[in-house]
Amino acid sequence: MNKFVPFLTKVGNNRYLAAIRDGISITIPFTIIGSIFMIIGNLPITGWDKIIKPYSSMLNAATNTTFGIIGLIGAISLGYFFSKMHNIDRITGTIISLVCFLLATLNDKFTINIDNFGSTGLFSAIIVSLITIEIVEFFIRKKIVIKLPDSVPPAVGKSFEALIPAGVSIILFWCLRVLLNIDINSVITAIFKPFVFALNTLPGAVLIMFIILLLWFAGIHGNSLVGNLCLPFTMTYLTANAASFQAGQMPQYINAEGFYYFGMGLGGTGTTIGLAIAIAFFAKSKRYKTIGKLTLLPACFGINEPIIFGLPIVLNPVLFVPFIFTPIILQIITWFLMSFNIIGHVVTSIPWTTPPILSGFLVTGGNINAAIWQAIEVVLAVIAYLPFFKILDNQELLAEKNESK
Repeated sequence: MNKFVPFLTKVGNNRYLAAIRDGISITIPFTIIGSIFMIIGNLPITGWDKIIKPYSSMLNAATNTTFGIIGLIGAISLGYFFSKMHNIDRITGTIISLVCFLLATLNDKFTINIDNFGSTGLFSAIIVSLITIEIVEFFIRKKIVIKLPDSVPPAVGKSFEALIPAGVSIILFWCLRVLLNIDINSVITAIFKPFVFALNTLPGAVLIMFIILLLWFAGIHGNSLVGNLCLPFTMTYLTANAASFQAGQMPQYINAEGFYYFGMGLGGTGTTIGLAIAIAFFAKSKRYKTIGKLTLLPACFGINEPIIFGLPIVLNPVLFVPFIFTPIILQIITWFLMSFNIIGHVVTSIPWTTPPILSGFLVTGGNINAAIWQAIEVVLAVIAYLPFFKILDNQELLAEKNESK
């Protein structure tokens, strides 16, 4: 509490990381929309492939357009949020950032390579946007800009004000990509490769879960502080899995965005839907009966703040063990089920409020086994939480009897 949590809080509140988080989050609605088209084109219904075949190219157009430009969307949104962070003109910063991103992703013939507009260009979007906006901010802060008289229309004045920082930024990336022939996108991808590999391992996934759950237990929104920092990596996994699924190939990543719906995020962080059900159906004390009525429905849609802070789970020693270890154990089992192809991999993006069972079916592109496994997980979560909740309930029941006496 005194050392670890404050450090993570400081890291999570870092303005650069916050800008990256907000910038990458803009891509989520597009992946959800693209996923809808992909699910329609690949429904697990006998004979559906023959029915939908004449329209496959039409459906794939929407999927390819959304998933296929994740990096490009990232470059635009990151340029905007980095500009907002430095309080410089948003439009100016966004456009300069976008142009530099296009330069950085040129192919060997120095023409625009649309293949780098997808998830392969997402890390380049982060680094290029960051460098570009830092350059723009430096020149504006040092007033190394062209200032026109106040009589000039504001739009014209801003365009000339951006001339020097834009020129320096573009020349920098032009020299790197064209004169020095450095494949910027490949270099940046290689730098991030160890992190990409580490996060897609079971120890890496478990470590992230443990930190997020520990923060929540301390009353801090672990998903915002730590989970969102992993978003560039998990979104990269998701888009790669979606492309493989669409091509009829086996997805290669397990820890794609949406993987935590099978454990940690099942009915709320900490698999708290199990606790909500236990309270709603097994509580004997008046207090917990009331809490059960208030928390069960939100838990079905992944909203667990009422139970986290209302029960509370926060700093409650009785619930520490089930809150930390139930989701981790379920997630580990899920990892092996996906590894052995017993349930489907995550290949689509869905709203985080999608109820369990349905979320497992949709996020795996219509895999029935995944939905069945989520139903089993809910039962296991109830069994795991119930004995610990009974301790709390019996304590409360005794206190209520004493009060009545």
